[in-house]
Amino acid sequence: MWFAIKSLVALGICAGLGYVIYNHGMDYLPMGAPPTFQQVEIKEGSLVSVVRSNGTIKPVLTVSVGSFVSGPVKDIFVDFNDKVEEGQIMATIDPRTYAAIAARDEAVHATAVADQKRVEVLLEQAKLDEQRALAVQKENESYVSRAELDAKRFNRLSIEAQLEVAAANVKQAEAAMQNSQANMQYTEIRAPVAGVVIDRKIEPGQTLASSFQIPELFQIAQNMDQEMRILVSVDEADIGTIIKAFSEDRPVQFTVDAYPDDVFEGKVEQIRSAADGRQAVVTYPVVVSVPNPDLKLLPGMTANVAFEVSVIEDTVLVPNNALRFLPDPKHVVPDQRAEYLQRTAAKNQFVERAEESSSETPGVTGKRLLWVTDKNLLRFVEVEIGDSNDQMTELKKSSLKPGDRVVSAVIAD
Repeated sequence: MWFAIKSLVALGICAGLGYVIYNHGMDYLPMGAPPTFQQVEIKEGSLVSVVRSNGTIKPVLTVSVGSFVSGPVKDIFVDFNDKVEEGQIMATIDPRTYAAIAARDEAVHATAVADQKRVEVLLEQAKLDEQRALAVQKENESYVSRAELDAKRFNRLSIEAQLEVAAANVKQAEAAMQNSQANMQYTEIRAPVAGVVIDRKIEPGQTLASSFQIPELFQIAQNMDQEMRILVSVDEADIGTIIKAFSEDRPVQFTVDAYPDDVFEGKVEQIRSAADGRQAVVTYPVVVSVPNPDLKLLPGMTANVAFEVSVIEDTVLVPNNALRFLPDPKHVVPDQRAEYLQRTAAKNQFVERAEESSSETPGVTGKRLLWVTDKNLLRFVEVEIGDSNDQMTELKKSSLKPGDRVVSAVIAD
């Protein structure tokens, strides 16, 4: 009996010690292997704030080349990406029909000219007949009657009118001939400007019908090796900042998926006032001019554009992922754990007003928590932040200094 009583007492003492150790000792003696934290360094440098958006790369000038006349395509002399000079023949339409019409109109014109000459001869003859009649009457009035003189005068006047009609016929025939000759020339599709063929929409043998709508045959991009433009849609919330950056002549950087490692530079050329309100989102077009000497930028590429809007020189910077880090309470030092849990609970009550950073101090604008290691646990440091971009944030007030390291993630627990 006595042995049983002593055994029960010993078990009670062990259980009590286990309870105390579990509830209080674990604050200081972490179970198992200590956690491993990923750390980043606080640095001093320049903070460049940007506004990001997407846009489409386009040539400065794109000219659509069409056909004024109808008919089957006979020959095509250019292809995609070919360089063309102004006036160069790009394609031809079968000219036989237009050649026949031009020959017919030339014949009609020649006939009208010949008829005009015939009437001119008749008029000359009528004038001489009238002059002879007047001369004979002057010698003796009885030789030529008044009726004969009137007949010769009215014959002259009639032939003069015929001459005017013949001259008008010549002009009409000449206009028809010039029209047919122009249509004959239109069977040769020529480049209106120098540039690069970026699109070809016809094939040999295809029949063109331009009676109702001029068909588009080619697209020529002008000066692609000199300059390209990006048409960027900027949200109305950012357009004021872009206008200010434009007035300060700040640079623009962008990347394209085709060359992910290359960063291209340009400048804002124009901010257009024409708003686009699709799906209840109002945007404004911003035109960015970029050089393209290597012809890397092609029409239709999507550009990921970053407009530089401000620069803060020589300031203390912390990576954004350190501000977003939110540790598990078990990793917080005991003397800060209760306060941290209280702050976390308060933050949840104000989640609708909280910013994207999960380490925001609730109810205190511009303040965040950064975490430093304290043996195997973490200790928070309250800081006040300023401007930020997509990588770094400015530290305005903090006990931390450049070179200090803060925790950004838990690697192993």
